[in-house]
Amino acid sequence: PDLAAFFSRHDLQIGAGGGATWERCCIGVPTIALVLATNQAMVVPALDRLGALRAARLDDISGTEDLHDVLRKLLADAAARKALGQRAATLVDGRGAQRVALSLLGEQLQLRPATMGDAPQLHSWRNHPTVRAVSATQDTIAFDAHEAWMRAVLADPSRWLFVGLVGQLPVGSIRFDRLASGHLEVSLYLDPDLQGLGLGRHLLAAGERAQLAGHPAGITVDASVQPGNTTSQKIFEAGGYRGGPLQYQKAIGPFPGLTETAP
Repeated sequence: PDLAAFFSRHDLQIGAGGGATWERCCIGVPTIALVLATNQAMVVPALDRLGALRAARLDDISGTEDLHDVLRKLLADAAARKALGQRAATLVDGRGAQRVALSLLGEQLQLRPATMGDAPQLHSWRNHPTVRAVSATQDTIAFDAHEAWMRAVLADPSRWLFVGLVGQLPVGSIRFDRLASGHLEVSLYLDPDLQGLGLGRHLLAAGERAQLAGHPAGITVDASVQPGNTTSQKIFEAGGYRGGPLQYQKAIGPFPGLTETAP
């Protein structure tokens, strides 16, 4: 009745390299895996090379140790078993179905204004190594400094900070700052665990719509990209921004149906 609990209470499991392999990885169960079907012949050796499980064989096929030998070694080596479970857990976080759903529902992404209640979530995302690596400031930011920054942003009428949502799930953040030129500079980042799903372009498009609604006469949006950040380059280029690879710009508007210049 509780497969996760069944997996987690064992020091070592022996199983075939089918769908249960990913369940054991998610729980972090030290595993000896066997190839018992053709579709498992690529999965088991690949995960063995990654250190997420130990491959073994039941027959005389060469290239893999016999189950008896692998079992004997792991039973005698608690540290090796622990390492297998830890490595497996880093590869599978159990959010696969959620990622598929988010990819399918990305066009429904909506924005809401950020509040100070979002500070812990945004701070966690911003300090993740994959986000810092493509940020202008790559140092880790202390939470107190982040809180002070957020208060200043939310109190400034020339800055707009939003949280992107798919359904009720926060998936990213986007910010617009008014420049001395009158242009708006955009900055965005996603939940690091939800990258690669196409959500960045939906977050950008939603931000543009929000800004155009508040500036119906039209806006010009500038964007800066750090060297090597090809993901952001692709997002802006797909969104119709010109320039690159480090500086982009896009003129947007006026708002559809506008018949006179807004004040």
